[in-house]
Amino acid sequence: VKGAPETYGQRVVERAAAEVGVAARILYQYIAVAEAWSATEIRHEVGRTNRLGQSLSWSHFVALTRLDDRAIRRRMLEESLHNAWSVRGFLRGLTST
Repeated sequence: VKGAPETYGQRVVERAAAEVGVAARILYQYIAVAEAWSATEIRHEVGRTNRLGQSLSWSHFVALTRLDDRAIRRRMLEESLHNAWSVRGFLRGLTST
């Protein structure tokens, strides 16, 4: 719906957010993650764990969407798992790349 304002009108995400009772920024985060990975990719990545047995959190995926380049996003995802980074650690790693 975001990409079809001629069909759904302007500010459709904001209107949808109001209808379901969430902040529009949350829906935009869902959109960003859905645009960055397929459902199959998300299921695969969520099934992986770091050396502490933890999988990436929703916040990791949201933070990873800040990276437009798919190869860099993949590398940072791997580094997050390898280093068992929290989201804060991931963001620090982002600034050092």
